[in-house]
Amino acid sequence: MPSDKPLIILIDDDETLIDMYSTKLRLSGFTVLTASNGNEGFNVVSSNAPSLVLTDLVMPESDGFELLRKIKNDKRTKDFATVALTNLSSESDKKEALKLGAIDYLVKSNYTPAQIVEKVRGYLGIS
Repeated sequence: MPSDKPLIILIDDDETLIDMYSTKLRLSGFTVLTASNGNEGFNVVSSNAPSLVLTDLVMPESDGFELLRKIKNDKRTKDFATVALTNLSSESDKKEALKLGAIDYLVKSNYTPAQIVEKVRGYLGIS
């Protein structure tokens, strides 16, 4: 039975951050699926219809840049909204992620989990 809650896919190799963000998102009314690297993340993204994908950029196996590239180059997933949620703060990393199709670039240390939820609500047009 499909949920009427927006589906957020959260991809990060840090289990503590996955737990923290996914708990906050679930408590805020979202359905959350998670993955711990870009390869696993792409499988989750391509077999679901997420409202939004939040991805880290530094991960094992396949990093977030490669994941963004895969999402935008696959006809099944190219229209899914993606946001980079990372500790990388350089302007060049930000430019690269946006060039690869991310709709925003958030540096984790600049936002609390509650602020991330508010950002997600904004991307989805939820007040």
